[in-house]
Formats: sequence, C-alpha cells, structure tokens
Amino acid sequence: MGFSGRFLGGIILILLLQSGTGRLMAMDETAALLTDAAPGTEMVMPKAGAHLFEASSLDQGISKQRFKNLEIQIYNNSRKTLVHPRTIAITILGPPFDPGRAAALENEIAAYINVAGFSPGFYVRPAKVLLPKGYVLVDANPELFVVEIKGGR
Repeated sequence: MGFSGRFLGGIILILLLQSGTGRLMAMDETAALLTDAAPGTEMVMPKAGAHLFEASSLDQGISKQRFKNLEIQIYNNSRKTLVHPRTIAITILGPPFDPGRAAALENEIAAYINVAGFSPGFYVRPAKVLLPKGYVLVDANPELFVVEIKGGR
C-alpha cells in the first residue's frame, strides 16, 4: 500500500475513533512533562497571542475558558515528523477569569505528543495537554492525531 493509501487509512481511523469516549490527559505540573524528557531536549511553548481565546464566568469561584488553534508540539523526536491535524481546541475550568492574566495563562498551556522510541511509520495518538495548577481539561477537539514519522533523520 502506498503513502496515500496509508495516510487515508489513518484519517479514516481517526474519524472512527473520535466517535468514542476517550479523553486527553491533563497534567498539573511541568515536572510530570520533564520526567520523560531525554537529556538535551526542550519543550517549545506556544507564544502569547497565537491562539483564539474565549472566557466565561460560571460563578464567583470558577470560570470556563476555551483556547483554539493550540499547535501540537512533537516531543523527543530526532526524525522528520508530520502531524495531522496540527492544532487542537481545548476547554478548561479554573479560577475566575482575570483579563490581565490571559496572556500569561496562554504561555503556560501546551499540547504535545511524545514520540520517544517510535520507529518510522504512521501512528494514531492522543495529545497530552499541559495545564497550570488549578485548571482542569473538560473538552478537547480533536482527541486523536495521525503522526507520520519519516525514515531519515
């Protein structure tokens, strides 16, 4: 089967799996991300203002915030890698919304796929979402991504 057939098969698999009930994993602390990092690797965090942002207050103690177009980062990779789709939209719950803290909050959120030890080929994987302490992930779209790892370095 050629590249286009495998890629199309991966896309179809994503569409079928997204109808399931799987959820992305949320992390409260950066330390959890760093424990599976190879020496010398670095996570590139998104830049402030790069995403569309919505916020709404549910009551005095909690707010719901939505981030669109968060770029999926590939982590622990030494080969050329493609991801489809390239972005994710998430909804989080947390402390009351503070407009002065919106840019700082965006800098503390990241979505990534760790491909350490993966050989060349196609994979369907969920992204892990890194959130600041006090926030929880309630929704993510899409939930699964096609990752293609090329043979060359």
